[in-house]
Amino acid sequence: MIPIDKLYSLFVLLAPAFTTFAALLILAIDSMRGTRGEWRLRSRVFLYLASNLFTCISLLFYYYLPDVFVRINWIFYLAFMLIQVYFYGFIFRITRTDYSERFSWWHYLLPALVALGMLVLQLTTPVAEQLRVVLSRGTYEGGERLFFLYSNSKPAVRLAFTVVYTVLSFRRLFRYQRFAVAQPSVRPNLLRWVQGYLILSVILLITPMLSLVYSRSAILDTSVMGIHVMVLVFQYCYLCYYVLMGHYVTIVEDEPPLLAATPDSALLKKNLLTHERFEEYVRTETPHLKPDLKMADLAEALGVNRTYISSFINTEYGVNFSAYINQQRLQEYQRLLADPSNEGRSKIELSEMAGFSSYKSFQRVVGREA
Repeated sequence: MIPIDKLYSLFVLLAPAFTTFAALLILAIDSMRGTRGEWRLRSRVFLYLASNLFTCISLLFYYYLPDVFVRINWIFYLAFMLIQVYFYGFIFRITRTDYSERFSWWHYLLPALVALGMLVLQLTTPVAEQLRVVLSRGTYEGGERLFFLYSNSKPAVRLAFTVVYTVLSFRRLFRYQRFAVAQPSVRPNLLRWVQGYLILSVILLITPMLSLVYSRSAILDTSVMGIHVMVLVFQYCYLCYYVLMGHYVTIVEDEPPLLAATPDSALLKKNLLTHERFEEYVRTETPHLKPDLKMADLAEALGVNRTYISSFINTEYGVNFSAYINQQRLQEYQRLLADPSNEGRSKIELSEMAGFSSYKSFQRVVGREA
């Protein structure tokens, strides 16, 4: 029978790994039905979750297969830092308000340099010495002091990255909310869930701070680590749910290559969905004539996401997406019915020409409108 303390340690290590893997799988399956723009946007979330998953697996190696861990120590260090960078990249992307804003590659420079330093030390330090440092679980027992300090600096570095990028995320979030107040089609509180996520990140800072005072193994065997893991699991589920539901509005999409020379103000005006632009699109492209039209199709054509379209139609027309499309189809049906060239066509044929998938659905809509 497995001892209780071993089961507890496995729970601490495996719970976040399983949760992260499930979140990755769910988001990947859902994204297959989305637009290319959503794939680009969610890629930051995928990388964030993948980095978390890798660190969870690496910790399993750290405690149970240390001879494997010493070979991936530098990659583990890199992933440990990139977690915060990837999440901030997602926040940066959904809070852009100007085409001139670009996520700088400088954010990746420090993690790359630190990981490179770890790799150099791994290549110049005997494997037996590396293994001894790992097995010491944060307690210096002589030997290569530089490797010991460098390898065990992860909690301090992770703490610094978390603090810096949490502050940067809060700053961008508040800036986005101030901008969104002036946009009639964007709800300023749409990203309130991100505040909740960042607050959870602040709560999770407790364990890294404690690990700077106590050894990692001591922390692992206390209820503090159990609470930390439960909050972490909830945080992953929380993020997955809100990303899955599309609770964000990207005010500025990726800059179209053909418009690169256009002034920023003109690009921003073109990108923001206005009543006139939407009406012109519906009039010229007649998307409602497609029986299988989905909200994602409209979102992709207009360069926004599904949440934006839903919010826009509700704000501008006072109805939901389905009701608006059916209203357009009914108007098209009345136009076709009044057209002399359609004399002799049946109601069934006209309803299908107007975009209804069947005559039954046409009758159902007419009944609701009556």
